Amino acid sequence: MRDDVLSTPLQFLKGVGPRKAADLKRAGLLTVEDLLYRLPFRYEDRSRMQPIASLRPGHKAAVLGEIKSANLTTTRRRGFKIFHLVLGDTSGAIRCTWMNQAFLTDILKAHMQVVIFGDVKLDSSGMHFMNPEYEVVSGDAPDDPRNAAQALGGVHTGRIVPFYEKTGTVTPNMQRRLVRQALDQLPPDVPDMLPRDIRERLQLAPRRVALEESHFPPNERSVEVLNAFRSPAQRRLIFEEFFLFQTGHAWRRHAGTAELADRYFACWGETDAAKRRAELAAIASEDLSFRDPYSCTSGIDDLNAHIAASQRFMPGVVLARRGDARQCQGTALVDWVVQAPDGSERAKGTNVFELTKGGRIARATGFWA
Repeated sequence: MRDDVLSTPLQFLKGVGPRKAADLKRAGLLTVEDLLYRLPFRYEDRSRMQPIASLRPGHKAAVLGEIKSANLTTTRRRGFKIFHLVLGDTSGAIRCTWMNQAFLTDILKAHMQVVIFGDVKLDSSGMHFMNPEYEVVSGDAPDDPRNAAQALGGVHTGRIVPFYEKTGTVTPNMQRRLVRQALDQLPPDVPDMLPRDIRERLQLAPRRVALEESHFPPNERSVEVLNAFRSPAQRRLIFEEFFLFQTGHAWRRHAGTAELADRYFACWGETDAAKRRAELAAIASEDLSFRDPYSCTSGIDDLNAHIAASQRFMPGVVLARRGDARQCQGTALVDWVVQAPDGSERAKGTNVFELTKGGRIARATGFWA
């Protein structure tokens, strides 16, 4: 998969079944590259672990601790069950409750180290978490929970967490896991679409780094800056999008200018005066001005007559573009060649086209080589 990971279909990522693949496809996400360029719409700081004794009701908090006990209880409501656990650290303990999530009995077990994140509630039974987010931690817990973020490599907790728009059955948590999986499979030298000199001059991060830090920013990054989309990684990807848009626009404009020049040169070989006049009217302004070392015309009709005279002087010749069309600020430079019926070269030169805002030819000046 590492050979061309960005173009890998999402269906090959672990955890993406047919249903999730269909939901991702409906959102326009077909490949790993599509997924990685669907950036978070906001971020939440879950990197600061609090001792349980410091928790206060009405506030969001992240807590790292050991599961002291876990059990599943039934209710009078048929099929409705409640999962409870007690989480403890060196400062105290707190109860966590999940409604109708019996599957957690297979995931969260006694003596496991977990991170819990959510709103701290207070009722007659005391302080507790209700339906919090959780993440199992591997290895030993740090002695001081406040320093736990550095020891955790979490996706949903213990860090600045990205949030994504829900896509069908693909929840934000699922997308977070898929993005982490895709990033882990990226090679360190992802091909960069920005030229090196531009990156160095503007001090832009490499593409691989920008993708990583836009999804999973370092914990020291300001959440306010991230939510304003002004971090160095985000600015790099925003610049990349504008750069590619402008490059594509320039290429389309270049291709359009080349086609315009081809149609203009074809007029010089068209022997039907009415067709030639109609084509000139389609690509040029009515007051088209034409000049070369031997003639000067004003208006489409004047040029149409001049072309007819040229055909009588050089019957059967073909005027064709040679090389690319170059354009800058409404002026195009196009090389041309005149070929005789036997294919031999009769003349060559360069035309300068001045274009209207609508992309028509306003002035054509020919230079002979």
